[in-house]
Amino acid sequence: MDNDARKIKDAKEDYAKRGSGKFTNEGAEDRLSAVPYNESTLEKHKNKKGIMVISQGDIKSYQYGYYIRGMEKLINIIKYPEIRENIDIEAIGYNDAQDININIEQLPQEVQDCKAYLEGYKKGLKINSKKR
Repeated sequence: MDNDARKIKDAKEDYAKRGSGKFTNEGAEDRLSAVPYNESTLEKHKNKKGIMVISQGDIKSYQYGYYIRGMEKLINIIKYPEIRENIDIEAIGYNDAQDININIEQLPQEVQDCKAYLEGYKKGLKINSKKR
């Protein structure tokens, strides 16, 4: 495979994994702000005529930011709380318990061992079980 073909292949793989990258930071910040995952939050990016200009790649970038990049940042905040002292880790755990895409058993060990996250997660599970 020549260099140009490899670059194209790598770019396609990266796009499939991370999307356009346009909303990665927004997704990560929503996760760290304990905002429930909701693609419709991207509707605020309508153009002046009220038309959505959001592509599937943009949605994928929000998902990547929320679930992957948000988790990477959360791990760093758990390890080094001075990075972002205003983050409510318990609220993130609470919110994560409500999200069907988040399974605590599949989370990194640093998160599973975090007391504040676990307290929030357990509270979220209780609320979730009362809704059913």
